[in-house]
Amino acid sequence: MFKKLFLTILFLLSIITLTSLSWESALSSDKTIYGGGLLYGRVLGFNMYDELIPLEWAKVIVIDENGEIVESVSTLNGGYYEMFLPTGKFRLKVEHPGYIAQSIDIAISNGSSTNINFYLKPSGIPIPEFPSSIVQLLMVFTLLASIIVLMRIKNFKLFQGNCL
Repeated sequence: MFKKLFLTILFLLSIITLTSLSWESALSSDKTIYGGGLLYGRVLGFNMYDELIPLEWAKVIVIDENGEIVESVSTLNGGYYEMFLPTGKFRLKVEHPGYIAQSIDIAISNGSSTNINFYLKPSGIPIPEFPSSIVQLLMVFTLLASIIVLMRIKNFKLFQGNCL
């Protein structure tokens, strides 16, 4: 009994030691952010009637001086975005399908709160919902399904002129 208790305690102590070592290495990583600021704003775009509308699901990307992505968010309802960034200089890029992407250079200082709104112009390139081959395939499938349903109706004969 004493031997089992001793082994159990030894096992628990080794788990606690390993866990504390892994937490220590995770907390001392280079990705710790000291300071920084809030970046927020809105992404709006012109529709086909030249009205300014909020763009939901626009991608807002922050790129550091080395070309690495620091943060990336999508706009919410109303075209709003918000993110907390470390101090430094960045390129802020916004893109949305059907609109011309925009980017600007920004600087974030410690404790800052920066509001940047974007006004995107249409690219003029249509956004295809489906490739044309899929549309044709869906049309054929719909036609075949309609014929099958009509043929199952009692007393319906396809080529006897009583379709209408």
